[in-house]
Amino acid sequence: MDAKKVKAGKTFIKAESPVDSFWYIAGGQVEATFPGGSITLGRGDLIGLANLGGGEHSLTYTIKEDTDLVPFGSPALLHSAGFFTEHADHVSHLAVGMNHQILLLLALNRTNWSLCNDLYSFVPKLYEKYSSICSEYHIVPRELSSMEEFEAPSPEHVLPNWMVSYHNGFHALIGSAAMRPTLEKVQILPGYLFYTSETISRILSHCIDMRDYCTNALQILINEERNDLFDLFVSAYSRIGAIGAKSAGIDTAIEELANKVKAIPGANITFLQSRLDEFHSIESSMMEEQEKAAENPAEEDTSAEAQKLRGSLDTILEYADYLPEQAEVVRQHMSIYKALSDKSSSEPEAIRARKDLTEDFIQLYTACFQISLMEPEIPQIVKMFFNFGYMDPDLVGMENAKYLYAIAGSYSDMPEEGIYTMYHWLQAIYNGEKEPSVTELESNYEKYVQSLVTEGKLDKAGAAAMKENRAQKVTFELNNLFPTACKITNGHLATYCPVLSEHQFTKSASDTIQSAHEVKKLIDEIVKVDYSLFIHDKLTELNKKENIHDYFHVEIRPDIILTPVAGIRGAMWQEISGRSMLTPGRMLLPIFQMENLQKILYRMCGEYRWEFCKRVQGAHWNDVSEPSITSLYYDYLQFFRKNNELSPDAKEKIKLQIAKCKQNFREVFVMDYMIYMQFEAAGSPRMNKVARSIMFSQCPFSSDIRESIRSNPLYTDALHRYDIHTAQRKHFLVNLKQKLVNLNQPVPEALEEEMEYTGK
Repeated sequence: MDAKKVKAGKTFIKAESPVDSFWYIAGGQVEATFPGGSITLGRGDLIGLANLGGGEHSLTYTIKEDTDLVPFGSPALLHSAGFFTEHADHVSHLAVGMNHQILLLLALNRTNWSLCNDLYSFVPKLYEKYSSICSEYHIVPRELSSMEEFEAPSPEHVLPNWMVSYHNGFHALIGSAAMRPTLEKVQILPGYLFYTSETISRILSHCIDMRDYCTNALQILINEERNDLFDLFVSAYSRIGAIGAKSAGIDTAIEELANKVKAIPGANITFLQSRLDEFHSIESSMMEEQEKAAENPAEEDTSAEAQKLRGSLDTILEYADYLPEQAEVVRQHMSIYKALSDKSSSEPEAIRARKDLTEDFIQLYTACFQISLMEPEIPQIVKMFFNFGYMDPDLVGMENAKYLYAIAGSYSDMPEEGIYTMYHWLQAIYNGEKEPSVTELESNYEKYVQSLVTEGKLDKAGAAAMKENRAQKVTFELNNLFPTACKITNGHLATYCPVLSEHQFTKSASDTIQSAHEVKKLIDEIVKVDYSLFIHDKLTELNKKENIHDYFHVEIRPDIILTPVAGIRGAMWQEISGRSMLTPGRMLLPIFQMENLQKILYRMCGEYRWEFCKRVQGAHWNDVSEPSITSLYYDYLQFFRKNNELSPDAKEKIKLQIAKCKQNFREVFVMDYMIYMQFEAAGSPRMNKVARSIMFSQCPFSSDIRESIRSNPLYTDALHRYDIHTAQRKHFLVNLKQKLVNLNQPVPEALEEEMEYTGK
């Protein structure tokens, strides 16, 4: 056949397109790419051999330089009877081409494996260096949740040495003019072709997994969200100061990090350079500031604002109406804590100081809140205490203290949107707008009152009165949710102290404070992806006389409470707030957030999905005959080894994932939900077929995202099922509406809203 001339730069064949023909490269070069890397094919190679058995192409073939291509038959021809006996010379060409391709892929496999091991050695050491610097300079290190999931690459990803030797040996045999006739005669070549094709499929899968591993390592080192090691070192540099940072080796660490990033395939070098430029700018300005400071020593701030802030603790103690001896104990505890050179130390005196001040904080907060219910005028410094956990300017730093003082009067939450500061949350309970939260043991206020009756501490009349006593409800919340919420959202359980301190910050207070508007904005963005996230089913009566009713969908977003601490965690506290399924859940966030808020919200929403589903399903939460998030995931994880839809590699990944989550199926779901929201929604497949199908069936994407992924074959079946279900629901609602019209009944707004919801 005549050769086909193809110009450089043209994509000749795309991955996932059907394999209908093989092409012999008579001259030129072709680059074969896939998510795990690329190889270059040249004269004598064949395009499509990686998928000898037919089906779809695993690689994309792009013309690297002007190339001559000759058709070389189809999979159907190769599988036809007699091909291998009648066309021995063609079979030899195929074997040579196949051998060359697998040797290229084996080399790529080794390169990827070497890079994975290099990153596994480098990343933890760099993080350890950061932690050591923080310890040396007595600053609280930031935690990277991604580091918790960073493990050694699986040794299964690298092919054994004997396989490399085997294919090198075959290369010598097939290249020998003396041996080739024998190989053709004894029919070894057909077996070699199909065996090697299967091996190539394995190599491609392993290379993709290793590139994913490298991408994950890259995300730990540097990412656009800036929740990375690069930012950790820059933050430490800013806190330590230019001179101290240089002696600590931070600039050297950043240089090493940058060099490693440049070695990772797919790294955005332009973005890396912009981050380096930012760091060098910070470096220069800090050096200038320190030189000026050395020439002109700073004088004590004598402004009226600073003077007022220096008496912060006295102002708070006076407002709380503490007796002199009580106030003196708190002052002593504060002095001891401030004197600690390392406030996160595990030494007994540091542990004692944190414990004493934590108890003082809780008691003082309770006393101040109770007084605020009777005195509407709250001093600015007390507002700082209520909302930010602030008590002392020396602890938090004068600049941070001034900033908080400036915003204390104007900082606002959004109760109308369900976002509260802790102070306003307690007020809402006192005003009867909200009921107290459950305790850590999931006991509510009603059960608490009943326990007092059981213990003989309260009679029935007293219990009835206590159930309606607003002051007692607030006390219950202050004794249970408040101390626990502060500790959980702070996240540093071993070194916890709620009093706001500069050592808890990785950036300034102004850079880490969370506004209610920002929290709402991020929640809105999540709902734009997972539109049914906060949807509850409500039985709605449309016509009492005709007994027309149905379950309609209503959105009930959880209440979010901003705790007065600097922290790194969020918590999904409870999925509903009463006996009714139509009550909002409760979530907790620190008002100063040191980690990536969006990822924290993804996790909390995943936990909410699981817990709310479990609550709705009750005893049937793991009964697969009633499909739900919990039942389908339970079945999927319980029986994944027997699932024929999962490849051996996928099963191994699930096994490792379950082990990492300590056999906690909820945690596995939450991890997958975060991947689903961050990557699958953006068109970047990361999940296996079964998990993706379950997730899409129970947490479908909004219409915009559904349309953007409609051309993706991975979602074809799931979208088809979704479209059928939606069409059936729409048809039912149209008939329901027509039925009301025929009865001369007005169409309720609830029905119109349900029809609109079905189109989301």
